Amino acid sequence: MNNLSFTYKRPIIFIVLLYIVLIAFNYANHNQFNWFENLIKTLFIVVFFEIMMWLFSSKKTTSRK
Repeated sequence: MNNLSFTYKRPIIFIVLLYIVLIAFNYANHNQFNWFENLIKTLFIVVFFEIMMWLFSSKKTTSRK
């Protein structure tokens, strides 16, 4: 498997799974769907996670080729 394709797939998979979990969590606790709020939370968490993964990685690249 090409490592570059996994680099782009990881955040997308993480976004989808985290969004589903947040939607289910809000519905279970509040009996409502907060679509936009959960989208903002999901994007913030994924961006934060990707920045942290980049900061603590052993090979830092400024751009993806």
